[in-house]
Amino acid sequence: MCFGNAGANLPVDELKLDQHFIRRFRTDPNVFAVAGAIIQLGALSGRLVIAEGIEDQEDLALWARMGGYRLQGYLLSPPLPENAFIEWALQTDLSHPPFPRAYPIEDLPLLTYVFMNPDGYQHCVAHQSSVCFCPLERWFAERKGHYGHLPSWNRAYDAYWDAVPLFAQSNLAPVNWGISLKPFKDALKMLSDEVDECLR
Repeated sequence: MCFGNAGANLPVDELKLDQHFIRRFRTDPNVFAVAGAIIQLGALSGRLVIAEGIEDQEDLALWARMGGYRLQGYLLSPPLPENAFIEWALQTDLSHPPFPRAYPIEDLPLLTYVFMNPDGYQHCVAHQSSVCFCPLERWFAERKGHYGHLPSWNRAYDAYWDAVPLFAQSNLAPVNWGISLKPFKDALKMLSDEVDECLR
């Protein structure tokens, strides 16, 4: 779709993110950013946004925190013919525990790093070398007034700065992101859990 001309009228009532796109939103910060922007576009234009390809609880947790509430994927059911779908819908308890509250758009950079797969960090390093600032560094600077009082804030902030040299050295030597960034990921997860509590 071309924006800025008659095509920007969005003659649709829902927007769907393809499963190939969803599969990359935990490994590619650019895809994550576009997914967040599409959710905002849907909210601002009154359109539903559906994520196709939500496969596991972690995908669901991230999608919900981003503000997404509609989904399809193997987490719910594989594709079914119409009769089988009707039978499945009648026999399945479709109630679910309440979704976690959506993060404000300003907090999406935190989610990028909390939910990123270890393989995504290599892509993230390449991405950071081509942009003007690190979104997480900016997030820490801009959101301290909101979350600086949380018990894990300083630990997460320090863990971020301890991880920065790993990002730099990864251009020189291979890094095992799963092991090397565990303290960073653990600290961000703890902070994210506390942010969840603040948002309830």
